[in-house]
Amino acid sequence: VSPYSSSVSSPARPAPRWPTAMATATTTTTNGSVVSSESIETTTKTKTTRRANKLQSMLGSNFSSQSERTLAEQLQIFSVYGLPGYDEEKIELGKKEKTRLGSWKDHVLGVESMTKRECDQQEAIWELLSTEESYMLALKAVLEVFFVCLQELKKEGFLEIQTEKLFGNIAYVYSASKAFWDNRLKPIVERCKESRERIDPLQVVSALAYFDEDLEPYEEFCVREKNCVNYLTAQKKSSADFKAYLEWCESQARCRRMKLADLLVKPMHRLIQYPLLLKAIMKKSDDEEALDKLTTIIERVEAFLNRVNEMVGRKGQEERLSYIQAMISGYVGFDCPPEFEKHFASLFSLDLLSPMPGVPDFFNGLRDVFQEGSLKLKDSLHPIKAKTDVHAFLFTDFFLLTTRVKKGHVKLLQQPMRVDRLICEKLKDPSAFLLIYVNEYRFPTSWYLFQSATAEQAKQWTDALQDAQLAYHGACRGLQLQSPPNGRSRIASIASISSTGSWSRAHSFSRTPS
Repeated sequence: VSPYSSSVSSPARPAPRWPTAMATATTTTTNGSVVSSESIETTTKTKTTRRANKLQSMLGSNFSSQSERTLAEQLQIFSVYGLPGYDEEKIELGKKEKTRLGSWKDHVLGVESMTKRECDQQEAIWELLSTEESYMLALKAVLEVFFVCLQELKKEGFLEIQTEKLFGNIAYVYSASKAFWDNRLKPIVERCKESRERIDPLQVVSALAYFDEDLEPYEEFCVREKNCVNYLTAQKKSSADFKAYLEWCESQARCRRMKLADLLVKPMHRLIQYPLLLKAIMKKSDDEEALDKLTTIIERVEAFLNRVNEMVGRKGQEERLSYIQAMISGYVGFDCPPEFEKHFASLFSLDLLSPMPGVPDFFNGLRDVFQEGSLKLKDSLHPIKAKTDVHAFLFTDFFLLTTRVKKGHVKLLQQPMRVDRLICEKLKDPSAFLLIYVNEYRFPTSWYLFQSATAEQAKQWTDALQDAQLAYHGACRGLQLQSPPNGRSRIASIASISSTGSWSRAHSFSRTPS
């Protein structure tokens, strides 16, 4: 009984294209004997019949027709017949793959006469080479198990999954990694096996000379990686069929029980490993030429990582700004006759992704969110009125006051206030602080008294405002923003900003900018 035959005609689900018989008339075996294509075809049919009988016994007599087949039955077919498009033996990721290259000592002569430091150097070089091959095979498992299985299930009418949202451009990442291995690193291994000599670290330097160009697809993948993982998590929660698909793929021996989420983060982790592996080689090297060139190549690799990190950070900023943008509803700054409303409607809008005012055109940094949270407000416009609950946002270039209208939505209370026109004064009450807004002539126009829940929260707000003012001042001078460990952005040369003195004297902060 063939799993692809059916009594019901179903043109919408064509049978998978499995290889059946050899195309050549004769085949020469390893021992030199010639076998005809007819005997090979007979053997193939016998194996197919055995698999079909095995499948029939596993699924029982109620095996569904192709048009009525369930996802579980389709996966069972894959278990018996395998997935199309690859050879299982060729990409097996079992224990043997961990030591596929063996030890460098198996290929180098004169190991006994080498010093411990020389052996450690070769060990560090071999670690770079062997882990690269294992990593490449892990990427291959993603494509030839998870990717192929999903494509075949979609052909059969299962799983409405957007492949690109799940995998990103991992196919291009694998192609780049395979080319990097085949053309750059693998020749080092082959040369070592042929010459039986130790590996010169300069060979590694030459192999990584075009590192950033060879692995360019990593930039796009790392930027999209978080969204891919989030999409994966969402589909696991919402689709039982998708969860069954993942479990089947993860159970395959070649995946070594690794989950798709683990495999999707491997490219980013691998990038982080490169400078560490190169530094380990440099630490065990003594030749001055090798040390100089290793230092240069490490700097180039780290520069590539920094560029990727900046792209990932910028993508995160864009997504957060877009999320806040969607939260904010319209704002009407003043009353006006109905016939004039159309002239003002388009002006009362806030684009958080627009360039910051006063910042040079060549500066490509986005505004950041330094602080967000709930406060109680009393201002100069309503000095007698009780304190109002507000939800405030502090960006790189302006301070925004809103009020919650419903869950996940806020409404603007007033126009944005430029941070370079805000003066912060600390009060006797440690949980409160005063903001004074001045015009371009440094003349006060309004004041805002804020009360936070705790003294610590008030300090967070005043510190964040100072950081935002420093960042905006630096952005106006074209300095690139950086993200510190505490999550708020700072300027690359904050010390040089505060050293001018003019900025510090213009603001009434009780503590000196650091």
